[in-house]
Amino acid sequence: MIPQTKPETILAVIPSENPNQRLVLVMVNGDSDKPLLLRTESFSPDVGWFIQSSVSMSRIELAGLKNVLGLTMARGCQQTTGRVQESKRDDEPSVIPFALRRA
Repeated sequence: MIPQTKPETILAVIPSENPNQRLVLVMVNGDSDKPLLLRTESFSPDVGWFIQSSVSMSRIELAGLKNVLGLTMARGCQQTTGRVQESKRDDEPSVIPFALRRA
């Protein structure tokens, strides 16, 4: 007998550097304390996409993860912006001129 699975909705598919791997964020429909799944999937020409592993998360856990990743990304952007501003010299032009081409 084939086990019944709960209906699910794919919220996001996040590609990897490896074209045969990806992350998938899924919402499982039904009553559950942890309705969200973060899955790692791999691709095989013989099988197609299949689940390697998954982590169940509550909405609160997902919100916390989003906040942590958002904060980390914001800090990384601020550090990068700071380095760009530090490297700018006064004698360098602020605008790069482009030659106008006429047909």
